[in-house]
Amino acid sequence: MRIKFKKTAVEDMRATERYIREQLNNPSAAAKLTRRVYDAIMLLEDNPFMGTELCSRYAVDTDIRFLVVAKQIVFYRVVGNEYVEVTRVLDGRQDYMALFFEIKYVHAKRAEERTLRVFLCSLAPSVRRRAARKPTARNGALGAAQPRPNVGTPSNRGYKSDKIGELRKTLYKINQKRR
Repeated sequence: MRIKFKKTAVEDMRATERYIREQLNNPSAAAKLTRRVYDAIMLLEDNPFMGTELCSRYAVDTDIRFLVVAKQIVFYRVVGNEYVEVTRVLDGRQDYMALFFEIKYVHAKRAEERTLRVFLCSLAPSVRRRAARKPTARNGALGAAQPRPNVGTPSNRGYKSDKIGELRKTLYKINQKRR
């Protein structure tokens, strides 16, 4: 069976090699990794189904398979009994599902984390506007300190909005699980 490389796969391999050679200043490691990836891809000539189907690991309806070589993931497709088409070669430490399928979020936890960050960033201008207001007796800047109203329960850790508190808790839990 023949091996065909798509342009994106060749670009991916060249970019990885260039990064290791120039940014990490290690040309021998770049050549070694490129050789290992290329040798593994050549094994697909005799064993085209040696990689795992992507749909067996992720909820994606596709005929694409993948093969892990060092920290690189080779994505390919077997086209009939004619040839193997290598579509991408991505680093396993990247969000390769988002890069490969060009989707914004892959995992629900990451989506929640990003939603929280976007939500909190969108609040930032309003928080800055409140901080820039002129001092008044109401906000406690003039005269004696005003008693602070009850802005939350211990369950939301004192945040004014229950939603913000819930999102912060979720982000905290996600970060704890990653450690």
